[in-house]
Amino acid sequence: VVREAGSAILAENDSLAENVQRVALHPLDQFRAFRDMLEKGMSEEEIAAAFFVVPAVVKQRLRLMTVS
Repeated sequence: VVREAGSAILAENDSLAENVQRVALHPLDQFRAFRDMLEKGMSEEEIAAAFFVVPAVVKQRLRLMTVS
């Protein structure tokens, strides 16, 4: 995938998505990545599309935010 220079968020998302395709991230690592993306303003559907997972996976991982 070729992107225009200067988009740090897109570059980070592409990097994370590529790494997920190589070796699956641990669910806690997925949670951290999804949480960061959510805090940057992405929707759950956009996060799911970036990681090639269904939105239910994103919602499940983000439920970890309620764990103390």
